Amino acid sequence: MDIQSAQIVRYDFYQRVSHNEVTNVLSSLFNQKAELPDQTVDFGNSELEVEAIHFSRPRDPIAFDEFDSLHSYLVQDTESQYFFHQITVATLTESETKRITPGDITANRSCRAEWREKIEGISNHFSASLIQDSAPKPLLLLVNPTQDELKGFSTNSSKQVTEFLKDNASKLDGWGFNPLSEVSLLDSSYLITEKELLSSPLPVLNINYQGNPLSADEEYWEQWFGFEYRKLKAVTNIFLVNHWLTWRKNEIQNIDSESYNYSMGSLELGDSVEEVSETEEELEELRRDWVETHSSTADEYQEMDDILENYQENQGSTVFDDSLGGYHETYLARNIRRTTEKLNTLSDTLERVGNKLEMFTAVVQDQIQSRATKSNLQLQNSVRNLTILLAVIAIVEFFLNNVPQEFYEATSVTLSVKSLLLLLILIAALGFFHGYAQK
Repeated sequence: MDIQSAQIVRYDFYQRVSHNEVTNVLSSLFNQKAELPDQTVDFGNSELEVEAIHFSRPRDPIAFDEFDSLHSYLVQDTESQYFFHQITVATLTESETKRITPGDITANRSCRAEWREKIEGISNHFSASLIQDSAPKPLLLLVNPTQDELKGFSTNSSKQVTEFLKDNASKLDGWGFNPLSEVSLLDSSYLITEKELLSSPLPVLNINYQGNPLSADEEYWEQWFGFEYRKLKAVTNIFLVNHWLTWRKNEIQNIDSESYNYSMGSLELGDSVEEVSETEEELEELRRDWVETHSSTADEYQEMDDILENYQENQGSTVFDDSLGGYHETYLARNIRRTTEKLNTLSDTLERVGNKLEMFTAVVQDQIQSRATKSNLQLQNSVRNLTILLAVIAIVEFFLNNVPQEFYEATSVTLSVKSLLLLLILIAALGFFHGYAQK
């Protein structure tokens, strides 16, 4: 089997509010921009309305000798309410495809890594999606066999597919395929056999394509998008959900980490109403950030769940995943399972962090209420004690003012002693209140 052409495909996603910003950046990197005619795509049991902008003829910063051509598509479809997508396609030159040599494992792996670095270098010029180590990379290596060799070949027969892969195992191996492993079959067009766990770029054998990308004009690339988008979407949907999970998980972890500054013990050790009130303000600000993040995550979570459910429910229709051996999980089936588990874990994390912040806030508010009640009781005691003291002073003063003069003469007490007694009473009163203030 001869390889006619090969393409490195990079996938990224963005929130819809960033559409103009991303469009402007791509316009600065490409010389030509064109809006493609809207199209309707059958995906599973759904019909998706698709809008796309096509960028071509790259400027110097992203033009590499390894690529015969470079194209980028900004895409919005009705399956996603919150995100739009970017698909960047770099067609390798004929000389680059010939670098793959059957049997030379080290050289071939190095070659694929170079191609990955080149297209990732392009993504450095715009804000790219997250790339996580523990999930499928958003890179595909589309390998197009010579069309004449595919005449009469049909993916309807698992036996024929198995024989085809085995007969061409030596050549496919250099491109990163493992022809003897389980096969993911998409739309009767894409064959995915995973050579290494989490391969990057992911090798995809494209057995149903049109024309020759090495001798294509702009009209061809408009048609290319219409022909390939539905098939690419079956793979990029998994990228989207996985990378969204990492993005939102990081945001939630940041808030969760801030909440570790507080504990039930520390919240109960505040020395004053003012200190506890300051803690309440900090927690309230953290809780506002959480409410905003939780609201966005909850809305997007439902969309991600729907994407996975749509894929799983329609495996036998437009998109399906078939293990030709019938005994093991295929690449896509395995990642669907893992992604579903991560989605469920994120749901549990949302509930845990939300409950913790609500609990902390409730404890602080209880502390403020408790200290306010204690302060009111202390004030009431102070008023009562002051009333008693004033009453005592008034009685003593009344006694001193109304004692007969003969009493002073008989006891040799003078008016200066009277004044001294009043002074001592005042000093005692001041001492009383000073001691109370120090409590």
